[in-house]
Amino acid sequence: MYPELMKYKQIKKQYEDQLNKLKLEQKDLEEEKETMLEEYEKLLSQITSHQKANSPERVSLTGLKSEIQQLTEELGDVMEESSHLSRSQKERLHEWMKPLREGMDREVMAAKQHLRLKKEEFQRYRMELLLLLQQVYEMEDYIQDIHYSYTEACNEYLSEQDKKTLQLQAINVRREAKHMLSELQQDLDYVMKNGKTPEWFQEKVKATTGGEL
Repeated sequence: MYPELMKYKQIKKQYEDQLNKLKLEQKDLEEEKETMLEEYEKLLSQITSHQKANSPERVSLTGLKSEIQQLTEELGDVMEESSHLSRSQKERLHEWMKPLREGMDREVMAAKQHLRLKKEEFQRYRMELLLLLQQVYEMEDYIQDIHYSYTEACNEYLSEQDKKTLQLQAINVRREAKHMLSELQQDLDYVMKNGKTPEWFQEKVKATTGGEL
């Protein structure tokens, strides 16, 4: 995450935290007001049924009405503050649109440049790998040729068991080269499928870097 985006997310979270706090405050006030309104309606019903001009219920009703009015004002203040904060959030975050885009372009450009260097490096390693494989097969062919030449030259002096042993040695050399290629292909397939290096490679890196990848 690049610096501008981190700052943007930080500012956004600060606004969201404040707005959530106001929403909770608004909810509490609304619930308290609803409770008082129910109590007000209940007292009003009692007064109406008793038809008393100066009763304790009327005093309580007046007090409740005053409290409800105060809560209504507090609720209005909270809603106004929420509205103001929402507008402020929208304006503030909008100001960050240009820096966010510029930061993204900068980071993408830098990443592409780094990727280009890695591609060039990959091509060098690719050539080295192909050269190494070529050398492996050349050595394999050489060993095959040595076995064949030796067997041909000493054919009349070799037992059937000796001939079989030499043949098996030559076959094993061929198998080793194919096994190397098979393992390499498995690793490449794993990277292509999972987008990361195989576990055996990660463990090797950890062992050589003291546990840091």
